[in-house]
Amino acid sequence: MTEFLRSTNETVIYINITIIDDLEPEFRGFVTKELLQIFRLVNYVIITGPVSLIGIIFNIINIIVFIKIGFKETVNISFLALSIADLCSLIPLIWMSICSNPLVPTQSGGMDNQAVQVIVGWPHVCFSRISGGLTAYITFERYLCVAIPLKIKRIITPRKTVVIVLIIFIITIVGIMPEYFSFWLHPYVNADNVTLTGMIYYHHGREIENYVLSFAAFCQLSCFIVVILSTGGLVHTLRVKSKWRQSTSQFSKNNKAPARDRKTVLMIISISVIFIISYLPLSVSLVGMTTCKEYSIQGRYNNLVIGTATFFLCLESINSSVNIFVYYNMSSKFRAAMFSFIHFKRK
Repeated sequence: MTEFLRSTNETVIYINITIIDDLEPEFRGFVTKELLQIFRLVNYVIITGPVSLIGIIFNIINIIVFIKIGFKETVNISFLALSIADLCSLIPLIWMSICSNPLVPTQSGGMDNQAVQVIVGWPHVCFSRISGGLTAYITFERYLCVAIPLKIKRIITPRKTVVIVLIIFIITIVGIMPEYFSFWLHPYVNADNVTLTGMIYYHHGREIENYVLSFAAFCQLSCFIVVILSTGGLVHTLRVKSKWRQSTSQFSKNNKAPARDRKTVLMIISISVIFIISYLPLSVSLVGMTTCKEYSIQGRYNNLVIGTATFFLCLESINSSVNIFVYYNMSSKFRAAMFSFIHFKRK
């Protein structure tokens, strides 16, 4: 039991701790131990931590501004929910960054830091999936607003939007929660003769964890499909309507689409591209972990899994932090409310 629970220096937030140091070098995959430590230091400590801290501040501002704007438009409800989900997904990354700092002891309050990373890491996974679901819903809603503008107010009301947002939160949280029933905490003595609390799987813990990984991958891939299809449909519909306006307008000789339509297309494309770039690599990795036994924390390519995960977290932290710039550049109401809030704080 002590051997199984031995503290190690490599881990990933999606998987339980294991004896990586006891694996033979040929089972470490394509990433060496030294290179992995560099990845962890640069991506977790230098990049993810500061970006997450800034993102937390930005999302708090987003929440305040959207509350100030009000919820007459249903999209503001969705943007508020997205800001809350992004905020909650960034908070665990701060602790991930602290635990990965070589200056921080390998134990925290009697608990192995890797156990802490797993415990606080899954909430990040949960809320990042919620962010994906909300992004998909927002994109689809915008498509409907352009495709059927006269009917959209009857189809999507503020009350229905609140219900949909709550459903996204509840389904995702319920789907991720079983991970916490796959292991239990157990004391052990590490190599320095210090008693710490570590983690060990239940009998069917691996199966439960595979289910959670499959659920997370399914959610993410489903969101990608919805975002891509909705964005494509939105861009196509806007182009068709822009051409129709030009053909029936006295300015038909002007081949440029209306500025508002171009700005809407740019905003949706920006959100879609940021989302896809940030989460597609992780989704592919999650699918690989559920289909390839060796591509896991316990398999031959364990260091590769951990190394790539450090890059995934960087992308996720950036994605959850940059929405404020999209809102600021694309929404005059957001800018006005933000300036009003800043002016009020200065007083």
